[in-house]
Amino acid sequence: MSYMEPRKASIEQELVRRHLLDPVRTKYVWLGRYHNEVVVELLRTVVPSLMIGC
Repeated sequence: MSYMEPRKASIEQELVRRHLLDPVRTKYVWLGRYHNEVVVELLRTVVPSLMIGC
């Protein structure tokens, strides 16, 4: 999942850089939430398939 790390860093950087009332920041907030949903879905679907059942 290392391909997600640059995306995460970019979103976090923009959230810090943008003023709270900046309309573009609102888009980054949405993008951050979407990113988190994707991560949760990956954990739910991909990670269990990588586990070894003993």
